[in-house]
Amino acid sequence: MTVSKLHFPLKEVRGGLPDIIGDRLAVLFCGINPGMMAAATGHHFAGRGNRFWRVIHLAGFTTEQIAPEQDRELFQFGCGLTTVLPNSSGRNRAFTLDALVGAYRELHQEAINSKRVRQTSPD
Repeated sequence: MTVSKLHFPLKEVRGGLPDIIGDRLAVLFCGINPGMMAAATGHHFAGRGNRFWRVIHLAGFTTEQIAPEQDRELFQFGCGLTTVLPNSSGRNRAFTLDALVGAYRELHQEAINSKRVRQTSPD
């Protein structure tokens, strides 16, 4: 399988949480929108019950499980983070389908326009 390499310039903030996006990423994780705890702390997937950090470690993306406060350390593993919608909410149903589709299209167009995204398919 070929891994896509994403080459975005580092952005400080896209909406409510700072993007963790830079050159030479193997994968970009994209959340729907920040949870309430993530918005309050400024770190992705910060809720007590959120299993994101454990799952990406168990899946082999990181060599150790990192905490939400260490989210910028994802760069050393070739991973990045962003969100589709900037507004935080306690649940994913706090926005309309139209808002989600529109935000996705904007993010997708931004990736295409950057000419730094190489799309590949599995072998």
